[in-house]
Parts: sequence; structure tokens; C-alpha cells
Amino acid sequence: MRLAILLCVGAHGHPQLAKKANEKFDPNHILCPVLASMWNAGDLKTDEEGDVELDVIYDGLVKGIGVEPYLAEFQARGITDFDLANKKSNLVRDRCLPGFTHSGTACAVEKKAGIFPETVKRWFSPFRMNGKQVMEHGISTGTRGGATNVPDPEMCGGQFPCEARFQRFYAKHADTNGRLYRKNIMGIICEARKSGDRGGEYSYSSGSIHLPGGGDLLQVPAREWQMKAAMSGWLAAFGRTDDHGEWYIHIDDARAMVMEGRYPDGWKKRDWGCLASGCDHSFMSDSNQDVPCDVDENGEWWQDYDCKVATGKTCKLSCDGGATCVEGKCVCGHASNTMGMCWKNGQCVERTDKCTYFGEKCTWVPATNPTASGNPSFVSNATSMYV
Repeated sequence: MRLAILLCVGAHGHPQLAKKANEKFDPNHILCPVLASMWNAGDLKTDEEGDVELDVIYDGLVKGIGVEPYLAEFQARGITDFDLANKKSNLVRDRCLPGFTHSGTACAVEKKAGIFPETVKRWFSPFRMNGKQVMEHGISTGTRGGATNVPDPEMCGGQFPCEARFQRFYAKHADTNGRLYRKNIMGIICEARKSGDRGGEYSYSSGSIHLPGGGDLLQVPAREWQMKAAMSGWLAAFGRTDDHGEWYIHIDDARAMVMEGRYPDGWKKRDWGCLASGCDHSFMSDSNQDVPCDVDENGEWWQDYDCKVATGKTCKLSCDGGATCVEGKCVCGHASNTMGMCWKNGQCVERTDKCTYFGEKCTWVPATNPTASGNPSFVSNATSMYV
């Protein structure tokens, strides 16, 4: 699930537009269950090509599911990665944020000044997220797709949402009453550490990153902040309370959103969230919360599979044998075919690419501005980069 963001076609009061859009676009191609649910409910619009613009995402977050405005702005600017030149291809990221590109910096200045030429517009398509590093979490379950770098790429047969992954990550961790409390959701993250997808741009990062606009005040753990924040935001926006006032998501509600891409039965919008302070669980506290399972001390993550990713060697900046340095451990990174490599006979070996997505071979678009750690083209060991 991508941050706590949502989008897409159709608007309240325009049933013909929503019907036409639903015939053209398949919501099963939307990786995020929140985005898919909003799209199916008609809470966000796309243009005729299925793309969503930055201001439309912001509007949908605030009016569609009640996200606090400052948090909604942060999320909207983070997910709308592509300018007009890359709107169709989604190849080169150019966010409307300072510090990465000249055009992105100029965009941020103009937008803040209230100047809105075509150059300040940014888009992304919820229907074309699969295989794009900038659109996937550092770790994730891959239940609705995005399973482009998993230890078991044949598990779902290329069809999503994937029931087998729902059972592994969600149903398995619900309590005897079918409830996913915060502690159960942290169990899902633990499961993703061991057997989830690592196709996002932060999947092979070390340490912490500093999020835009806050300096050291907005510092989060590189590989896991996205999933932690997304799952916690999901609980805040769509959870229920028990007799003791504790929040949980029932497994039936999880199925509705994750597998069926719809809002839970009886759900009503409520205001929730904050960026750093002003609510019980801020974005920053959620991003930095503890997970009740240890990271393997040798740097291994796909612990129960044939693919051994750690070389057994330590590092400071670089590694031999085609490995990359992650948290002081040498770990095999991505091969040119997008799949994470395995350590065999003293070197990182490329796996056979068995990844399919709805009957077609998976495609992979590497992150740009900046390039992601672990990619074949990655040359620096910058572990403190902006999102």
C-alpha cells in the first residue's frame, strides 16, 4: 500500500463519467488498496489518459478520506512525480520540490507564489504503478501487485490482487476475532521483512533519510518508513474501535479494500492525521515506530528461501562481487533485469526473471533524481537523501 494516498477517476454527481472511466481502466491494476477504493467510489478524477494531477490528489485526500491538509500536501507532492514531458512515459522523475532539479525548484517557487503555468503541473497514473521504483515501498506485501522483486515471483501467477499473499500477510496475522490491531499490523511488516517485495527505491538503502522541508526534524528509517506510515494511516482512516477504545481493522474490511478495492461496509469519512504534531499518531511517529521483530544481523532478508542475499562480509562504502553496502553488510542488489541477485560461489548471481503481471513480462523503471541505492547504475553511497 502506497503511503496513505488515493486517487483516480470519477466524481460525485457524475455517474456517466465514472461509468465510462470504469470501462476504460481496470482498478485491479492499482497497487494501493486505498487508491483503488477511492477510485471505485468515484472520489477522485483522472484525465482521459488515466493520470491524476497534483492538486487533484490533494483535493481527494482532504475531501475524499479526511486527511489533515498539511499531511495531504506532503503526500500529494511526494506521489506526483512526473512533469508534462514525462506524463505518458513516467521515465524521469521531476517533482515540484526544491533540491533535485532546476525545473523542480522553479516549480516549487512558482507554486508558492501562486503562479500556475503548465510547467508547475505534475502527474502520475494509478494504473501504471507496477514496476516503477518511485511508486513502490522499500518493503511491501505485493498483494495487489508490485511484486517485482520477491523471492517467489511465481506465487500469484501474475494475477492480482493475489489471494495467496493476502493469506500470508493479512489473514495470518489477524487475531482470533479477525482483528488487526496496531501490534498485528506490525506483524505484517515483520512478515514483509522476511518474504515481501523489495522493488522500491529505498529497498537497498541504509540508515535514515531526511524528508523535504523539515531537515533533521523529518528523519525516517529509509527502507521501512513508507510501509509503517501507510499501514498506520490505513488504521487511522479506516479502522474501528473496540470496547476499550483501541483501533483495529477487521479482516473483512481488510479484504474489502485489499482484495476488492472498495471501502469497508458502513465506513464513514472522518478527519485524521497530522505531519509531525497535533494528533495521537503523527506521520513522523508512525514512520519511526518500533517493529517487534529483529532485522537479521547478517543482512539477510529472504530468510526462508533458496536465494541468499547477504555475502557474509561487512562494509563501510562498497563491496566486492557485485554486492552493495546496506547497513554495513554486503548484500546483492538489483540485476539489470530488476530482480534482486543471489550470493553464490563468491559473487552476486542474476536470477531468472519469472516475474509476470497480468499475462505479460514485468517491466521495471528505475528511480531518477536521485537514483536508488542497489541499482546497477548506482555509484554513490548516499544514505541521507530526500524522498
